[in-house]
Amino acid sequence: MCVTRHAVSTIVGLVLIVGAGSAARAGDWLYWTDQGTGRIERANLDGTERATLVSGVRAVAVAVDRVDRKLYWIEQSPARIRRANLDGTQPEDLVTSGLVDPADIEVDVAGRRMYWTEPTASRITRAKLDGSAREVVFVANAIFPTGLALDVRGRMLYWTDAVLAHIRRSPMDGGASQVVLGVGLYEPMDIELDGIGRRMYWTEPDPSLIRRANLDGAEIETLFVANAIAPTGLALDLPQQMMYWTDPRTVRILRGRIPVFDVEEVVNNDLRVPWGIALYLASDALGDLNCDGAVNNFDIDPFVLALTDPAAYQSQFPDCDILNADLNGDGIVNNFDIDPFVELLSRS
Repeated sequence: MCVTRHAVSTIVGLVLIVGAGSAARAGDWLYWTDQGTGRIERANLDGTERATLVSGVRAVAVAVDRVDRKLYWIEQSPARIRRANLDGTQPEDLVTSGLVDPADIEVDVAGRRMYWTEPTASRITRAKLDGSAREVVFVANAIFPTGLALDVRGRMLYWTDAVLAHIRRSPMDGGASQVVLGVGLYEPMDIELDGIGRRMYWTEPDPSLIRRANLDGAEIETLFVANAIAPTGLALDLPQQMMYWTDPRTVRILRGRIPVFDVEEVVNNDLRVPWGIALYLASDALGDLNCDGAVNNFDIDPFVLALTDPAAYQSQFPDCDILNADLNGDGIVNNFDIDPFVELLSRS
């Protein structure tokens, strides 16, 4: 990968214009919605330090913006999209009209947009992160987009259709869909992507399955099966090779290492209908290239090194993840991460 001298000079020149302020790294957090209790909650990944962030809502899905450290969620009755800080403070309405039973939401960090599904309206819609510039990017009669995931690298939307029992994909900027998997599925619900490994993971609650396949639908694997459990919402901690999922049938939140052999309870009390789930990983600290827990000027030289000599970066910073330099979320560290890195520094 190549970085021009001008680009490197631009980054290094930020030392002169960006203050020494830092963005403290938060802990690793697990977020979930509960349609029965009307709450959005969070806890450590082991279920400790549990806290209620929002109450009195019928929230169905949550998503995390790692750069701005914001939590986004979808509510039903009334249907609206909202966001708040990661601790639930300063909630604000983003979209409050024209929604038809929204089901899932994802955030495109690099593109500064959010995408959501509306199954009964047979469409996928997007807007800027403040709710403006709303546009439909997919619509088709008798197709029911349910769970949603973004392949930023390939500029594609991947989504489940729980009614037709398909997994489909369509362009992020709008266009027709194609069936990726259309045989042998049973009401697929949530879907998540591994952008680096080029795989998709999804849940099928009724036959109690979590499965994965390549992004083209090849090499299907069953990672988890248990007759008494109904995996619904899904979240991935890929650096640790862990899966987290909600189970409204046994009223628990569970996790297991990929592939799943042993299942561990994370939350098993004071739940009713746990549904949507998302992770915020401090170890996935975007922009913190020297791994000191802050994003500031001291990350500039390591960032340039990650761009120009990845082997040297890993040698110099063996405990850091080079993908902390993947600011646009496409799974690759390259020139396209420079502008988002500059923007992140300017906000820190």
